[in-house]
Amino acid sequence: MELKENSYKLISASLGLILIATVAWGLGYIGPKNSITEEKAGRLVEEALEARGAEVSIESVSTEGDLYKVFVKSEEDINSIFLTRDGKYIVQNPINASDYTQKAKAMSDFLGCLREKDLTIYGKSNLNATKTQIKILGGPNNMRGLYQELDNQTTQKLVNQGVKTIPVTVHNGKIYQGVKTAGFYKEITNCSYEFSNQTLLE
Repeated sequence: MELKENSYKLISASLGLILIATVAWGLGYIGPKNSITEEKAGRLVEEALEARGAEVSIESVSTEGDLYKVFVKSEEDINSIFLTRDGKYIVQNPINASDYTQKAKAMSDFLGCLREKDLTIYGKSNLNATKTQIKILGGPNNMRGLYQELDNQTTQKLVNQGVKTIPVTVHNGKIYQGVKTAGFYKEITNCSYEFSNQTLLE
């Protein structure tokens, strides 16, 4: 119980210290000018987390662009926290702009391919399972031309075909019930997308 509490404190402390990196960029605070040392960076992160009740130690500090990457060890695991090199801002999980753009483009191409394959997903947007399916494919804005809200007529038609679970995917005359991963859609359509987990764009 004590270990879980300490881990929770570490997570809470980290979240409590997060600032949006893009705002810092816009204000001109992130950059190599007036950089502090790696040793001081580690000490600042450690002090900030301990001030919030987390028992931690600093494993290592490295430089990534205009940020310091600080590996913080608790009793249960090791987490990484980023600090601007001037020591002013703590940032968690910064996004690489180039990777983000490439992933977004790949997602757009993938969903475009699904539309060309005449694939349709039926659901009810107020239900959690349908919300999950939409999230897996990148959110509501990406579902145009792929998703249809179930009306009474379509619902009855699907029920008559033996459907008991929604959302429902229809492709090439076949019906697939339940929430499906991006990998599933890739498999049944041969649409290509390079992804490492279920959500196309987090």
